Amino acid sequence: MNFHIRPVDLSRAARIINHGPTVHISARHGGVKNVMIIAW
Repeated sequence: MNFHIRPVDLSRAARIINHGPTVHISARHGGVKNVMIIAW
């Protein structure tokens, strides 16, 4: 077993992946809607 890798509950996984704010940028052009998620 690799002691550096441990299971994480799915409801807490985002805390490990993203340690800062998350922003949703939305746009619409020519009737087409889209969204982009930015995290830093």
